Amino acid sequence: MDLDDILKMCKQCFPPIKKAQGNVNLTFTEEAVKLTSGLFKEWFIDKTTTTGNAGIDDDLLFFVRNSVDKGECKVDVARKDSPTLPSTTDLKFNWPETFFLNFILHEFEYQVTMAVCTVHHAINVTHKKSMVGFQRMLC
Repeated sequence: MDLDDILKMCKQCFPPIKKAQGNVNLTFTEEAVKLTSGLFKEWFIDKTTTTGNAGIDDDLLFFVRNSVDKGECKVDVARKDSPTLPSTTDLKFNWPETFFLNFILHEFEYQVTMAVCTVHHAINVTHKKSMVGFQRMLC
C-alpha cells in the first residue's frame, strides 16, 4: 500500500471538515476509526523493514487520547516493542489523529529547533540545537 492508496481510502471515509463558529469540529465515523487503527497497525506496529536514511528506523510511537475537554490534547508515547503498547481496539485513543500524527512525524522530513533562553531586558539565547527529524522514504 502506498501514499496514493491511503489518500483514496481516506477520501472515502472522512467527510469534508466543517468549520462551525470559528472552531473546527472533527467527528469520525466508525468506518474511519477502523480504517486508521488498521493503517496504524500495518504501517507502524507490524512493519518490520527499514527504508529510511542508512537503514535507520524510529520505534517511538505517539498515541492521541480522546479528550473530554475541547482544546485539550494529551499524547502518550511508547516504544514499538513496549509491553505497555496500547491495542488498536482501545477506544480511549483517537485513532485517526494517532495515525496521521505518526504518519507526519515518521514519513516526512522536518527540522526541529530547540532553544534555551533567558529573559532579562532582552531575550538571550543561551543554547540552541537544530536537527533534521526522522524521515522514512515512501517506497
